[in-house]
Amino acid sequence: MKRPCRLWVSCMVTAAFAMALAAPAGAQKKKKKDAEAPPPPVEDVQASPSKVAEADARFTRGVELFNEGDYAAALAEFHWAYNIEPHYAVLYNIAVCYVKLGRYVDALTYYNRYLEDGGSNIPQTRLDQVKEEIAYISSLMGHVMIKANLDGVTILVDDKEAGKTPLAAPILVSAGPHEFELALAGWLPVKEEITIAGGAEIEKSYILQKDKRSSTVTIIATAPHAKVYVDGSEMGKSPWTGDLVVGEHEVKVSAPGYRDAIRPIVVHPEEEREIEMEMEIAGTPGKLSISSNTQGADVWLEQQAIGTLPMKSYEVPPGMYHVSVSKEGYKGWEGDISIKEGAHTKLDLMLGKTTGKLHPWAFSLTFSLAVAAATTAGVMGYLTLKTQEEFDDYPDRVAAGLEGASAMKIQNHYDDLAEKGKRYAIATDICIGLAAVTGVTSIFLAFFTRFKKPESKATIKIGSAGAGRGLGLSLGGAWSFQ
Repeated sequence: MKRPCRLWVSCMVTAAFAMALAAPAGAQKKKKKDAEAPPPPVEDVQASPSKVAEADARFTRGVELFNEGDYAAALAEFHWAYNIEPHYAVLYNIAVCYVKLGRYVDALTYYNRYLEDGGSNIPQTRLDQVKEEIAYISSLMGHVMIKANLDGVTILVDDKEAGKTPLAAPILVSAGPHEFELALAGWLPVKEEITIAGGAEIEKSYILQKDKRSSTVTIIATAPHAKVYVDGSEMGKSPWTGDLVVGEHEVKVSAPGYRDAIRPIVVHPEEEREIEMEMEIAGTPGKLSISSNTQGADVWLEQQAIGTLPMKSYEVPPGMYHVSVSKEGYKGWEGDISIKEGAHTKLDLMLGKTTGKLHPWAFSLTFSLAVAAATTAGVMGYLTLKTQEEFDDYPDRVAAGLEGASAMKIQNHYDDLAEKGKRYAIATDICIGLAAVTGVTSIFLAFFTRFKKPESKATIKIGSAGAGRGLGLSLGGAWSFQ
């Protein structure tokens, strides 16, 4: 027979000690006597020395913490030791820690696991002690049978799931107050605090009400032309946004050339949710690659964003698609492309740049102002000269007796001509200055103005998937530009 596992021996000796600490008062003497008996040998579990050493160290640390009264920390060490090197004797120490922490439901679970895993390896005296401990803990427990008007209702006790309706057996809980909650998607939850005495048996029945609240849900399919269905009813095209009643729903998206995607969802109250439905291509797809003289342009397939340039071997089902490419500062391009089954369509774009030069409206405005100012200056200059000529001839007309008016009227008319000529001269100077400024500005803008409308051109090649050569096509009127 092989040498007993070191960890098992340590566990059995310390387990007996822990049992003595946790046992009822009437059983103390028996348990102390059992601790003196050597444990029976077992088969070596063939664990690696490093794992055995770590498990043994954690177990020893757990015993030290237990003796210091730090039961929560001791529990953690025992759990770690068991996870590293599982042995049924450690389950007993875990159960004892749960007893010390007042977590009797967990204590019963681990006591029963100890009995089940230990089996015939547990000495009879120890077996009797454990059964006595289980009986003692059970006397501290209450039994609660929960019933509801629906099946599948989740029952939570102190925020921990304890079962679903209909229950096969009552729920065991330790004596004291506990918060019970019944929850089912699409139904309003029910909560109640129940105080339970040790050994008590309680039966509770609840009626859940339908939850009529709704939340906003957005459903996006990864395929173009996809239709969205919720619970079998068509809702519209992807992307679809609408309100759904709280609870469970089945979402389906369907698109030509793609397999239907079906997904169950649960809608919670007061939430906005976005759901992306991945769709797989049915059959042999075609491939679309797009290159350009600029990087990072956005690519849209049937008004659905599919990525940025450069785009390599994007798979789509066979069919006719509307493709558009856009980037700030460049003339966008759009057109219809036919994707063949198993073929690789390559699109090479030359996007015209729209930045770097001014729009023609700035040049047109300044040039128009210069022409208008120059024209006005010419008219004002002509009027100025005519007024000056009349002013110069007026004294001669008076001397010749051609102006039969009093001296005062003659003087007033003479002053009016002088004032009018001055105004015309000032207006002429202003218009000449304005014409000069706007004229020079328009000449300056002419060097920075884009007079020719930018264009975007496309060249398309279609070949078999993976082929190195393809046929270059000339693009005609079927192509449109944005």
